[in-house]
Amino acid sequence: MQNLEKLPVAKIVAAAFILPVQLGTTLLKAIAIPVVMIILVSLISGMMSSATPSLFNIVIAMITVFVLLAINASIGVIIHRLVLLGPSAAPDRARFQLGQREWLYLIKSVQIGLACVAIGMVLIFLTSILILPFTGIEIAPDKPVSIELILLVIVFALLPAGYFMARLNLMLPAVATDQTTHFDQAWHLADGNALRLFIATMIPIGVSLGLNYLMPGTENVIIALLLQLISMAVALVGVFALALSYQWLKKQDDAYYQDTDEPDAE
Repeated sequence: MQNLEKLPVAKIVAAAFILPVQLGTTLLKAIAIPVVMIILVSLISGMMSSATPSLFNIVIAMITVFVLLAINASIGVIIHRLVLLGPSAAPDRARFQLGQREWLYLIKSVQIGLACVAIGMVLIFLTSILILPFTGIEIAPDKPVSIELILLVIVFALLPAGYFMARLNLMLPAVATDQTTHFDQAWHLADGNALRLFIATMIPIGVSLGLNYLMPGTENVIIALLLQLISMAVALVGVFALALSYQWLKKQDDAYYQDTDEPDAE
């Protein structure tokens, strides 16, 4: 389905910043415990790991990633339900919940992530074969990776992978609100608005991931905690933007099929 109207990126992003403030204590009470859990898990895993590569570090990293994904699934479900169903869908008390809905959200998130990682790896491989010989950049074991090569990877691999992720992420609001959805449905829901959806939803997520990348190299605990809080705030904006984008696209989709199903007036 090709949407005639275009996703209002500026309005979506502005609303993604304003809506959390409007929800106020309702949002704070709903996500307070999961947010505290994220901070504690990140700090504990940071203290337990060391700079020396080891099997213990790998196990800690894997456990940390899984736990953080589970907590993020809980937060994602809460935010999508608040945006799409209203404040009445908020939990009746502050708690961390990991029920069937959250597990399905987690599974879909992992599937999307693995699919986009696979796409990114293929694109990196193609970049090295097709594009790198024309750049004049030489790769040698005794030389550090050049900034030019890093930029090429970002442009030709990460950005297209992010484009795929933006479209497939539309499954997550559907899962959170107990609607059936599949990869192909999420993909086609963004027809005509894919690039706008990417801009509205993936830029906040990219900024959040960048901040998370800086945290391991930060020795000051206060600065690391501040980066963690900013990263979570930006990530929340991204989730709100995804929920609002899904809401807008779903309305356009429903209106389109409603118009096509109506019989012509005699």
